[in-house]
Amino acid sequence: MKIAANELRPLAAHDPTYFECEGIVAVGNGERLRQLPGPTNALGRLKFEMPNPLDVYLHDTPNKELFQRLHRIFSHGCIRVEHPDLLAQHLLGTWSPEAIDEAGSSGLTRRLAVDPVEVLVVYFTVLAGSHGSVEFLDDAYRRDASLIDALFSQ
Repeated sequence: MKIAANELRPLAAHDPTYFECEGIVAVGNGERLRQLPGPTNALGRLKFEMPNPLDVYLHDTPNKELFQRLHRIFSHGCIRVEHPDLLAQHLLGTWSPEAIDEAGSSGLTRRLAVDPVEVLVVYFTVLAGSHGSVEFLDDAYRRDASLIDALFSQ
C-alpha cells in the first residue's frame, strides 16, 4: 500500500497514461494496485516465493543493468536475481531450460511448487578491493552498529 500511495499514484497524477503504459490495474475495491505480467513488470519474468515471516522473495528484473552497479539498494525489500533461469533450473530440476523459458514468457502468472530450500542472505558493508585495498560501503540497513556491539561486547 505504501508503494502505491507514495510512488505509483503520484506518477499517475502527473501522467494519466502511466498505469496503462506500465500494465498496472486496480484490484479489489480499487485501493490495491497490481502490475500485470509482461516485459515492464518490475518482478521480471520469474518470481520465487518462499514462506518467511518478512514476506521477502527472490525475483527477476527487466532492469538487468542494475547488476553492474556497486550499490544495488533499489527495491522494496525483495531480492533481484541476476540469472533467474539458472535458479529455476536448480529449483525445478526436472524442467528443461526451454520449459522454464516458456513459463517465464507466457505472459501469465504461474505459481510453481518447489521443494523448500534454505536461502542465506549475506550483507557486507566492507569489501576486499583490488590489490589488498579495503572498500567501505554505506550501511543502508543500519546493521553495523549491532554487529560491532556483538563482536566487542566481551
